[in-house]
Amino acid sequence: NTDASLLLSVSWPALVINEDEVRMKTIEKVIRKLKGNFGIKHFPKDRYKTAIEDENRKLK
Repeated sequence: NTDASLLLSVSWPALVINEDEVRMKTIEKVIRKLKGNFGIKHFPKDRYKTAIEDENRKLK
């Protein structure tokens, strides 16, 4: 499975992968799988701790 949050995980300085080849392959895979016509795809149901989160609504 691929998620856009993986980009942050491999790019964040404290969590960065030391092997450049592995890091670049991971970044390329994430972009290849999630790239849409208007940028990186996001998941609209993932509203955790955002201004638009409705705490009374359960996700289906």
